[in-house]
Amino acid sequence: SSQRSRDHPPALSACEPPSAAMPPPAAFGFPVPTPQDGSYVQKRAPPKRSPTPSQTLQRSQYALQLLLSGDMHSAEQALEGIADRSLIHSLIRSSTKVGESGAVMWCIEYMIDHGIQPTGVTFNLLLAACAKTGNIALATKWWNRMKHMQIQPSGVTYNTMINVCSQAHEPMKAEAWMQRMISDGLSPCIVSFSTVIDAFAKIGNADKAAAWFERMQEAGIDADVVIYNSLINACAKSGNLTKAEQWLRQMLMCGLKPDRKTFNGVISACAKAGAVKRAETWFHHMEDVGCQIDEISFGAVMHASAKVGDVDRVAHWMQEMPRKGLKPNLVCYNTLLHACASAGDHVRAVECFRSMTSVGFKPNKLSFNSMIASHAKAEKLEAAEEWLRRMVQYNFHPDKITFMTMAHDFRKSSRQALNSQEAAQWAYGAIIRTYGSLGNTKLFRYWRAKMADDGIELMPEHLDPRQTHRNYGPRKQLDGSCSLDKQAPCVGTRQAFSSPDPSFHNEVRSQSTRSLACAADGLPENMAGIFLATSPYAASPPSTA
Repeated sequence: SSQRSRDHPPALSACEPPSAAMPPPAAFGFPVPTPQDGSYVQKRAPPKRSPTPSQTLQRSQYALQLLLSGDMHSAEQALEGIADRSLIHSLIRSSTKVGESGAVMWCIEYMIDHGIQPTGVTFNLLLAACAKTGNIALATKWWNRMKHMQIQPSGVTYNTMINVCSQAHEPMKAEAWMQRMISDGLSPCIVSFSTVIDAFAKIGNADKAAAWFERMQEAGIDADVVIYNSLINACAKSGNLTKAEQWLRQMLMCGLKPDRKTFNGVISACAKAGAVKRAETWFHHMEDVGCQIDEISFGAVMHASAKVGDVDRVAHWMQEMPRKGLKPNLVCYNTLLHACASAGDHVRAVECFRSMTSVGFKPNKLSFNSMIASHAKAEKLEAAEEWLRRMVQYNFHPDKITFMTMAHDFRKSSRQALNSQEAAQWAYGAIIRTYGSLGNTKLFRYWRAKMADDGIELMPEHLDPRQTHRNYGPRKQLDGSCSLDKQAPCVGTRQAFSSPDPSFHNEVRSQSTRSLACAADGLPENMAGIFLATSPYAASPPSTA
């Protein structure tokens, strides 16, 4: 009722004084009669006090929490009466750090609604938010809006636009913005050159990165450790070990001290080039100079051995990690699975997969691709299809890499003289049968169409998903204890997998021996089957549940 009274105040006449039961006219903002002459004077409400700096800080922090939680309405109420540009800038900066693009857009709307004029700093913060996600289209719109408002871009603005293109893996666009910066009369700084060099390094274009390094030297700017790391990283992605080591030597000649990223880049270059001994040499040198070793260092040296299929050496480095106070992560497990796939060692691949899931890591698409490849290379086609099926059940769908891995590894290891078309026919058939057995008609038809476009002969089971469902499934979902290391007599039957080859059982040590071996190395007991230096261990028989 009080709210209704404020919206629709009662009419009062001059000859009728207000009654005692009714609120005084001043409560509604009406003139109040004076006792002297009976005239009326206007009594205004006292002005609202602006919040103190401490109150503004507290309210802005509370508003930021509301913004990050998605409660925009409450955030606006918390900022009521505050029209401070620097405060909004701090909100944009904090929202950008955590990647909340919605909160950034809300801050812009707040500025517009409260008449806060944006400045060059405002647009720089907006461009930095675009760089967080590599959104070139949105960054270009903000740039055009800034030019429309006749706000001149600064060197920071150009550097941010270059960074947006770098984060989007568009080095040619980053180079174009660099050229535009120069043509507009602004001199690039070390940040400008470092960003454009890193943009080419991300795609492994070592030549273009070196070209911009030379232009930086011509401008009289000395390179720092960050720029040399980018150059080494470019060589690592392209597998140019010789050039990576040359950059490291040049870095030392300039009096710069290599850091952890420097050595990790050189070791990665060794891994890409397949130089296992060289990678291990740099790894030990990294220890000798007192540089801290991390999981990336171990992952790089493990990848070098994984490329040549040396499972034992990868397992050795994985065993060394706990001794350095580090725990193997998902990348390390995937590297070991990749080594098993390169060697066609499907038994140890299953053992590694079980260990990985038992310690709490969830497999990703790389994990399943390696499992499929290890069984395909060992000509365990039925098991490879089962791992493909399990991959789909984990909501990871096969892609071009999965298909090429299946076809290449099967053709490379097949005892029969298979051509590429025959290997592709099996790979296509495995994927089509998987989706048919799961009843996914859409992807069944998609891969069937791709098979026809490639000119691969269609078999009867490739034509009707219902026929595939009757012949090949549905099979029961596999659990983490299944091994899948026994190939069925023929591909596509519903026969359950039997236990592993009996010859492997003689090679399995007792549980007590496995526990003692792990206890000595400080490793989980379930990793013993990977690290024991004897022949590969067979997995336990698959569960029939």
